[in-house]
Amino acid sequence: MRRLSLLLVVVILFTVVVHVSAQDHYFPEPDLTNPAAPFIFTWHYAVEQGATAEWRKQEGVIIDQANKKLYMAVTRMRDGMSDGEGDIRLDENPCGMIMVGDLSVDWDVTELRPLIIGGPYDEATETCSVDNISEPDNIFVDSKGDLWIYEDTDLHANNFAWKYVQATGELLRFASLPYGSEGTGLRIVNDQVFLNVQHPDAGNPEPFNMATVGYVSNFKATDSFTAVAVPEPESDAAKTLLLAAGEYQVLGRAGDTISGSTVAFGTMTTISGAPFAYEGSNICNDPDGNMFIPSNEAMTAGILYTNWECAPGGVSRIDITQGADGKWIVNSGYHVDFGPVKGVIYNCNASVTPWGTGLTSEEDAPLDADTWMEEYAEGLNAIVEGIANPYDYGYITELIPNADGTTTVKKHYAMGRRENEQSWVAPDQRTVYFGDDGTDKIFYKFIATNPGDLSAGTLYAAHITQTGTNGSNDFAFTLKWIELGTSDDATVQAAVRALDSGA
Repeated sequence: MRRLSLLLVVVILFTVVVHVSAQDHYFPEPDLTNPAAPFIFTWHYAVEQGATAEWRKQEGVIIDQANKKLYMAVTRMRDGMSDGEGDIRLDENPCGMIMVGDLSVDWDVTELRPLIIGGPYDEATETCSVDNISEPDNIFVDSKGDLWIYEDTDLHANNFAWKYVQATGELLRFASLPYGSEGTGLRIVNDQVFLNVQHPDAGNPEPFNMATVGYVSNFKATDSFTAVAVPEPESDAAKTLLLAAGEYQVLGRAGDTISGSTVAFGTMTTISGAPFAYEGSNICNDPDGNMFIPSNEAMTAGILYTNWECAPGGVSRIDITQGADGKWIVNSGYHVDFGPVKGVIYNCNASVTPWGTGLTSEEDAPLDADTWMEEYAEGLNAIVEGIANPYDYGYITELIPNADGTTTVKKHYAMGRRENEQSWVAPDQRTVYFGDDGTDKIFYKFIATNPGDLSAGTLYAAHITQTGTNGSNDFAFTLKWIELGTSDDATVQAAVRALDSGA
């Protein structure tokens, strides 16, 4: 996902130049001799062990349980993937692709191959064909096994939502997003499509002048439809949401008060709950991953957690029920308290575990002292109201809904630290795959020690061997999984605390 840099927060909050000591910019350099190095300094450690660090960029990673497939959205094939060196040697393609792999009986994947190649890319206009995907991001599978795709691209004038029909290979444009926005929050519940509109242009007409959390009513993901037309650039149609079928329903809009609460959607706070403002507002305009957790077997009532991709980050929770007309009603809600885990940043894509909890991703994690100094230190210090430890960020956090309506949060340090786009737990309740969003990243998996418990397990990173070339789309990646280490949350968290300033 694209998001406002934490540097923006720093610039706004610290316009006046002040003297900041070295301690305020505290960053302990990666130490690969540390027993917890595979989990705290994950990228550095995996590279030393021979993992392929050339991906650009892994976005959504999901599992189709019925057909035992793993899908990955690769936003762009650039940088390490197309520099002619290393393990991956593809032609550069800014339009990206969708990859697919077969899962074994124990939910292991050993090969990935292209399913959809984006483009073609027009160098003269710096655009991708509007009749194909460009920079795919969110992905999900409906009950027929057809793949849904939301884009995050500057290479289409408007971002699109697509449906890929597996039986025919047909790619259908379902939606055109309002100008300036991307579609996020892709989740399909009883074949009803959830769709968030992230960071729309402020000049769009309401409600799309601010971000929305919502869904498509009077439509099932398995219904047939005629592809929506591409709007003319800068036309009125380009400034609103165009759907091939159904009607868009807003559940919440950034800045609007959550029903039954005094808190607004997208509220940003420090770890003590104090308002955290930039650009004169403490409202984040970037709703991202949705996590729907049903509270009945019919899935007509439940909890919808939504990530907010800013720094500090956050997750809103609304309790919703579905009426006889198929429309959802918001009964109550609030923003989840992440104070107990020292806050979260850039909550990106999301998933739901087989046992009914949410997994929210911290997309950004500073890997070196220069990045920390330039982009993170002052902002995170302000968030924690003290001196931040950079190794507290970049994890998967589990959201556990309690019977009393509260939410318990658990950062899973043992799953490793990276720029998490998304994590997805296989039906065995042990195997987890991750999308690592950025340049020259690594493909990871985690196998929990005990089913249904992500607090301990073994972390792996993939070494890639490429066969074929992408000139005729006949390439494939063979995966060799390298074991990085085994640990548990408590042990890794203690190692992080040992890196605190003054420890």
